[in-house]
Amino acid sequence: MTKTVYLTIDDAPSSDSLHKLKYLTDRGIFAVWFCQGNFLEARPALALEIVKRGHWIGNHTYSHPYCSALPVDQVFAEIRATEAVINDLYRLSGVNRPHKLFRFPYGDKGDGRFGNPPGSPDVDKERRRAAIQSYLRLLGYVQFPFRDVTYPFYHSFGLLEDVDWYWTFDSFDWTTVVSEPPEDYGTPERILARLDEDRPDSGRGLNSPDSADIVLVHDYPGNGELFERIIDRLIEKGVTFAVPAP
Repeated sequence: MTKTVYLTIDDAPSSDSLHKLKYLTDRGIFAVWFCQGNFLEARPALALEIVKRGHWIGNHTYSHPYCSALPVDQVFAEIRATEAVINDLYRLSGVNRPHKLFRFPYGDKGDGRFGNPPGSPDVDKERRRAAIQSYLRLLGYVQFPFRDVTYPFYHSFGLLEDVDWYWTFDSFDWTTVVSEPPEDYGTPERILARLDEDRPDSGRGLNSPDSADIVLVHDYPGNGELFERIIDRLIEKGVTFAVPAP
């Protein structure tokens, strides 16, 4: 099977980042690390190491809120605060910042399209979407065209039309750290079994050659073993880990 995978890592950097970074470096795998501003400020040395080893750092807001629950001005402030931290880190690293990349926490697009979290006000979804996307463009953020991502669901939701980065395959590794995981998940064995499902219409298309995949994993402290097992399983499938192209 020929399958291209773009690896993305959310909620970095953690106390486990160096371990994961070495694992990826040893295997020649590139990743985009979507980082929280508060974590970058707490662990700048780890962020600098990620950059110096040739990976990219993206903006994942400052404090990881549900953006659809915030006034738009607060969403802008979350983006802007992390933007400043990332700029400073690239300056310290001596590496030119290659691209400005952004991903919303929780897959919450900031406009309620995928369901508002508890306590969110009713919002004008199209107005919020336009305002947030315009602000990201104003700051110079970009999404790449991902021409080899051909899943109908990805296009029908307009995910390639926005500036922020989404994903096609969620590893569900996050279910190991929540108090009430979704049914059928929450253990490493169930998460690894998800990688073997063949449901490209439902975001589980790793076993279909028809589309490339943007894979989501997380940089949680203490999940290094599961992280490696997920990547090892992808390697066993014969995927090609690629650097996304603008």
